[in-house]
Amino acid sequence: MNKLKKDLLLGQRYQLIEFLGKGGMSSVWLALDTKLNTRVALKFLSDELSTHETAIKRFKKEWMIASNLVHPNIVRVYEYHDDITPNPFYSMKYIDGDNISILSESDFTEAFKPIGYIASALNYAHQKGISHGDLRSNNILIDGDGMPFLFDFGVATIHEEVNDLSDVCHSDINSLGILMYEILLGVPPKPNEDIKNSLEAKIGKKLSSLIASMVNPNQKEKSLDTKEVMSLLLDADIRPGRVDVKIKSKPKLNDDIRAEIFNNENQFGSNIVSDQETPKHEEGVDPKTFYISLVFILALFFSVVFLLPSAVDEKTINRDQSKQGPQEEIENNDEFEKEMLLQRKIADENLNSLIIEYESLKNQGVSKWGGQIYERVKDNFNIGDEEYLKGSFISASKHYQIAFIEAQKLSSMIDDQLNSSLISAENAMKSNNFNEAIYFYDIASSIKPNNIEYKKQYQRALNLEDVILLYRKAFELNKDNDFISAKDLIMKSLNLDPEYEPSLSLLKQIQINITREQFENRMTEGFSALNKIDFLSARALFMDAKSLFPKSIELIDAFRQLDQAEKDFFISNLKEQIEDFEKNEQWELAIEGYEKILEKDRDIEFAKEGLLEVSKRSELTRKIQEYIDNYNALNDPEIMEKATTLLIEVSVFEKKPRLNAQIEELRRLLKRANTPIEISLVSDNYTNVRILKVGVLNLFESRNIKLRPGNYVAVGIRAGFRDVRVEFTVAPEINMRPVKVICEELI
Repeated sequence: MNKLKKDLLLGQRYQLIEFLGKGGMSSVWLALDTKLNTRVALKFLSDELSTHETAIKRFKKEWMIASNLVHPNIVRVYEYHDDITPNPFYSMKYIDGDNISILSESDFTEAFKPIGYIASALNYAHQKGISHGDLRSNNILIDGDGMPFLFDFGVATIHEEVNDLSDVCHSDINSLGILMYEILLGVPPKPNEDIKNSLEAKIGKKLSSLIASMVNPNQKEKSLDTKEVMSLLLDADIRPGRVDVKIKSKPKLNDDIRAEIFNNENQFGSNIVSDQETPKHEEGVDPKTFYISLVFILALFFSVVFLLPSAVDEKTINRDQSKQGPQEEIENNDEFEKEMLLQRKIADENLNSLIIEYESLKNQGVSKWGGQIYERVKDNFNIGDEEYLKGSFISASKHYQIAFIEAQKLSSMIDDQLNSSLISAENAMKSNNFNEAIYFYDIASSIKPNNIEYKKQYQRALNLEDVILLYRKAFELNKDNDFISAKDLIMKSLNLDPEYEPSLSLLKQIQINITREQFENRMTEGFSALNKIDFLSARALFMDAKSLFPKSIELIDAFRQLDQAEKDFFISNLKEQIEDFEKNEQWELAIEGYEKILEKDRDIEFAKEGLLEVSKRSELTRKIQEYIDNYNALNDPEIMEKATTLLIEVSVFEKKPRLNAQIEELRRLLKRANTPIEISLVSDNYTNVRILKVGVLNLFESRNIKLRPGNYVAVGIRAGFRDVRVEFTVAPEINMRPVKVICEELI
């Protein structure tokens, strides 16, 4: 490990940039991944532990757990290497920010915004049967955009069989509650403290009850899980969101000061990585560290901003005054002030241009793809701000201009970066490299955050690992002829990614195998039914088999045997049944019987003739019933004439009970339809009234007319008023009320 140093290139890929920190088990370096042109953090196992097999296995287990967790609020872990340096290491996403303790004692509505995201990340891990086991402030980072990231699963536990998620959640939920308490008050809760009452005045009843139930759960009730925590946070009006990191932002420090503060942080707990075992209830915002750092930073800030410029200005003024008279001093001061104002104005203009360009790039995810150019933009931006605060406006303008030019370079690279990322992501998807696919689609989605297709592809990449696992299991089940289970798994795979080509191809193969198995089962069942003289079942089964494999030669012989058996056995039996159907006027059943006979042999004459006869009787019966069912239409002269003709037509048939009843009912309804009924119409003597298919009634106040039973529509028209349409029914069974037709709504 001693051989690691700045600018060292590891494995022709990782160029070390800066040493970030060291814990009991490992150390972390900031590095440039030259393959992907992005900054990453490299976590190395310590020299002492790199010779211990158990420690190496634990370190690799930590990587395996973390690398399988792909969530927007979990630090992404990439590749593991044990053949580049004597110490195994793995790469992960670099988060440039502070831990969540910077939000301590802020307004809770702002400080609790990241908690919803952290609960979501924990819920994701719990669903995979993984508990973090070491949830504390040092293991949650807030990036420059105010987004929280959970990391360091070094002591995480994998629960192989999760019967109750509350068992997995309990420890993490408890730690999250303690962390929320620490953010509010700066210190962890005391044992057996009445948290609810102590917090209620500060944050309200709902939120204090939630934290109390997380820290000290009621033993009689089921412990909360992460989904319930997320829901209760929303119920308390705490919605997940980015935190305003400016509320606790630190001044830009030079290397010496930063090193000194980092040494202080190492005494109390590093923001980057720490593997030392620390009791959870005592972890979080360390007041001592907080106030020492704060006093130091404020003293530095005060010296740079106030004392140094004053001293410089005083020396300059004294020197100039020794050479000039009073009048010259006044004139020179005026010129100096004018020059300073001009320089400040130029700096402000350069800053405004830079801010517009910079914000546009941030909205396009430049932090994920801008690489060293983006770092130069930020560095010059920060230096420009420092120079501006010192009053060095010319220097500030210079750095703002440099940052602006570099930002324009990045803007000109966006299209190429997008195309390159999409090509790399597509290639990664084709080669099943889900880590790279996620990485490049994340970049594409960041560049075009509103592009639905990129978001969809990013989600596909997130699902790819699970999709591949399901595909492989389905493939093996298909080989073992367990087609149904294989299909179930491959459908789950396609639910995660409907476009994954290997799954689509395997699904086709599985479906063919299922179809073949079903075909063979149907054929076996069909011959079994045929042997039992269950011809209908046999035919249905053979037809079902035919729908599966229509061109199968086996079916030809099966149907030949079935047809012969049916022809020999069923014809006589069916003829007997048909006679009973005709006697009972069951024409539909008789038709079915004749059709079955003709299915056996299309040349049987009595079946042909019988089918024609019963079909005709069935059709006449159906028509009579139609007129009976729609009796209100009989007032139409054309329909009435057809119904009357039908009665004449059926009079030649043998009178059987069902037909007689229909004839009598239709005669009664025809008589009813021919008997007019007097109705009353009411209007206002201004509305022109007409009844469709009857005639125009013109203007009136009250009028009685006779109409045959049926459905009618009255229309009223009056100039300057909206037309009115009134539908009504005339029937002897109805107690008819006057029909009002008046145009009342002005246009």
